[in-house]
Amino acid sequence: LHDNKGIDTAISALKSVDAHLIIVGDGPLENELKAQVVKDNLVGRVHFSGWASQISPFCAASDAWVVSSRHEPLGNVVLDAWMHRLPIVATMSDGPRSLIDDEEDGLLVPIDNVEKMAEGMKKLKNSPTLRVKLAENGYEKGVKEYGRDVVIADYLDFYEHIVKNK
Repeated sequence: LHDNKGIDTAISALKSVDAHLIIVGDGPLENELKAQVVKDNLVGRVHFSGWASQISPFCAASDAWVVSSRHEPLGNVVLDAWMHRLPIVATMSDGPRSLIDDEEDGLLVPIDNVEKMAEGMKKLKNSPTLRVKLAENGYEKGVKEYGRDVVIADYLDFYEHIVKNK
């Protein structure tokens, strides 16, 4: 729970969305974020899980994935959502912006824009058809471009290149 994750934006967005938010992780802003939850009257709707080495149980309990990051270089969080077949709303930070095709395999919103984040969350909540589309398209893209077989083949090609050019 660091400033670059923008969790404060997700919490603020939740004020206008009838939903719950599970925050997985820990970090130096935990107490500040918990105070924001109290101040924003969101106790009982925002749940702090603490650090978790396995995210699958949280994914199974979720209808959607929110990435509110101010800075997200690669976007492993996007790949996590896709591999768990969850629709995603994410900020236009570097990683998500490079991976997600807006409205095709996720929703993209401006960084630090509470209103747009809330709109994205509402859009996912209110459209089961869109949730299914984004989740399935994300999963297919994730497997096709970042799946185990693809990554292993890329590593083998890389090592073969190194050996040939030694």
